[in-house]
Amino acid sequence: MSRDDDLSEDGSSPGITGGRDTTNKLHAATRLLAGGTGPLKARLRAAFTAELMALRPEDFPWPDLGVRWGAILEELAPNHRPIITLEPWWDFELSHIAEEIVDIYDEAARRAGSDPGASPLRD
Repeated sequence: MSRDDDLSEDGSSPGITGGRDTTNKLHAATRLLAGGTGPLKARLRAAFTAELMALRPEDFPWPDLGVRWGAILEELAPNHRPIITLEPWWDFELSHIAEEIVDIYDEAARRAGSDPGASPLRD
């Protein structure tokens, strides 16, 4: 099955309706990272598998954030295969990835607030 097989008729990912769901998923992931229990490795794995695994760079309403997300996705799921255990990584590497996820969410939320006409949070 190709990546195109799991796209809807308009070319978007199923279940992801543009920037609003993308921002909501990032928000939920940051809450898991910040408020979850256990070591960072467990919280990052939970955030990725519960909220972020389905996000694609093209789901972001701002291309530069999509590029940044693509880099994280390649780290956590090279060749579209998630590294579930995260065992080979050091805590400082995981911390960098978690910080980048939070930074992307912060930037998306900032942009949404500064440009209400293009806000991914608007109904």
